[in-house]
Amino acid sequence: MSMDDQSIDERIASRVRQAMAARRMSQKDLGNRFGQSQAWISRRVRGQVPFSVAELATVARVLAVPLEFLVGAVGVASTDLTPVVAS
Repeated sequence: MSMDDQSIDERIASRVRQAMAARRMSQKDLGNRFGQSQAWISRRVRGQVPFSVAELATVARVLAVPLEFLVGAVGVASTDLTPVVAS
């Protein structure tokens, strides 16, 4: 499936999975950061349930990636996973 064929929710889920892999963070670990189960986060990272904006902001903070990366903003490459340091 090309990026054009994917829904925005599927693209976001794919980006979250990429960032999780880059940080070597499991679904269980990420779910724990939300106070939720592995099953809760699994539905989101598989694109079955969309992330809310607030959840995406938390994911970006936890994974130390730009929010723009997660939403697939133009000019933010999938290789742009250098940790973001909060100011």
